[in-house]
Amino acid sequence: MRIKAWNGSSLRAWAVDVTDVLNMMPEYPAPFSHLVMGGALLAGMLPPDERLNLQIVSDGVLGGALVDADASGMVRASMRPGEGKILDGRGPWGQGTLSVLRTKPYQAVPYRGSVALETGFFTQDLIHYIVQSEQIPSALVLGAKVGCLVQVIPGAEDFLVEDRLGDVLKQETPLGMLTALGCTQVLEEVPLYFACTCSQEKADALVAQFGSDDGPVTCEFCGTSYLKTHS
Repeated sequence: MRIKAWNGSSLRAWAVDVTDVLNMMPEYPAPFSHLVMGGALLAGMLPPDERLNLQIVSDGVLGGALVDADASGMVRASMRPGEGKILDGRGPWGQGTLSVLRTKPYQAVPYRGSVALETGFFTQDLIHYIVQSEQIPSALVLGAKVGCLVQVIPGAEDFLVEDRLGDVLKQETPLGMLTALGCTQVLEEVPLYFACTCSQEKADALVAQFGSDDGPVTCEFCGTSYLKTHS
């Protein structure tokens, strides 16, 4: 579930619970839930016809990630290990880039924004991207399976979001997080769901384009394997 709400004056916020989505995806290490939450929260900011891809390319013990999400509540994600080590003062993603590609139907050139990973920690680096992209004071809280993104509405920049984050961190539901922020006026509730667009036809196309041995082609999002059907 993703809920969008505001406090009637100075704050707007989105909160998510990704438990159901994670139950439909292949198992990954703990940081994976943060990727899914981050993509779902970013997608809540999109117009109805837009879609986003969040990508991380890095040199840490986590080597890369891709999240695909849209405003309807669809979200899917994949993550791959890296070959690096955790450096002093940096998180598991190490150094690299975080990029967001936003597309809409019939758009010739999609919008793309990118920032360098400042810390190697996903939460800090994603909020760095959001602040750079939106130019609005923002804060992000990601728990085990619930998360919240809050922004100060232009004109109310003197509101200190950080003063509320301690209470937000104690909450276990999206509605609890929003209530802790004072954002009790619900604007939208959207069920989150996992959906994958892989198919035998797409697998065959990949084999035809890039070549493959006789082993199966496995979807990085859902784990479905496809055997080659043509010579």
